[in-house]
Amino acid sequence: MAKGDRVHGATRGRWAGNALERPAPAPRQPLTPQRIATAAVGIADAEGLDALTPRRMAVTERSPSALAGSGLDPDTTMSVFRALDAYANSAMAYEIAVRSFMDQQGRADGGELRSELAPQMTWHIQTGRHPAFEGYLMTVTRKDDVLWRFEYVLDGIAAKLGI
Repeated sequence: MAKGDRVHGATRGRWAGNALERPAPAPRQPLTPQRIATAAVGIADAEGLDALTPRRMAVTERSPSALAGSGLDPDTTMSVFRALDAYANSAMAYEIAVRSFMDQQGRADGGELRSELAPQMTWHIQTGRHPAFEGYLMTVTRKDDVLWRFEYVLDGIAAKLGI
């Protein structure tokens, strides 16, 4: 085959004959909370959190068992399990992303991170385009209380179901 012949849709001289003719690597994209969260979810997916593994089946078996005797019908039991599972996986991905971001920024806790991001957050709030978030920031008292958030979800389920 002569140089210039087509091989698999590419010109031989550029495809197989000259390995040095590669495009320059794309510039690195900056890390953002969204990219970190996406990576965390990708890692969780790669670890089989959504796969039907023996570990996953064991969790699936234990969860309805924990609600046995509560008087819930099977559909409600599975709905509660799925809601808690979704919450736990989402909360875990969020916490991993935030911890990773804090590590990259050299911050030990949420307070330090908020202090560092305060100028940017102030600018966003002052645009007036985020009144709901501004209200949250001015009144929230449990920014870093992961356990309280989970208990709140559990209390809500319990109140709804009367258990």
